[in-house]
Parts: sequence; structure tokens; C-alpha cells
Amino acid sequence: MKTSGFRGWVHNLWIENCEERMLYRDGDRMSEQEYWHRFRWWLRREWRHRHQRELDRQAQAQLAQEKLQRAMQPGQ
Repeated sequence: MKTSGFRGWVHNLWIENCEERMLYRDGDRMSEQEYWHRFRWWLRREWRHRHQRELDRQAQAQLAQEKLQRAMQPGQ
């Protein structure tokens, strides 16, 4: 089964969180489900924020490419 980008991103953040907890809190580790329940609203907001920024960058690049193509067309 293929994992969604969001789910994989959350899983990676959870792993980073576990590593930080082991480093700074002497092994106080929470399960992935506990991590989700505690931070789900922040995770959703952060994903949307990061994803929207990426979409904005792609749209700007597409507009710049189209503008360049129009400028290079002969007879205009």
C-alpha cells in the first residue's frame, strides 16, 4: 500500500521527535498515535502552509515560463 505524502511527512516528524526526546528527555518516548493526537492540529496547519508555499512557487515559475515564451515568439 502506498503511503500519502502527508502521512509520510507526519511519520518522519514523529521519528525526529522520538530522537529529540531520547536526546533531551532521557528516553521519554510517545507512540506515533499519541504524537498524532497531541499535535494533529499543528501538523495539519503546518502541512497546508508548507504545501501552499510550494504550490505558489510552482505557479510563479509557470507564469514566468509562459511570459518568457511569449516574449520569444516572433512578430510580437
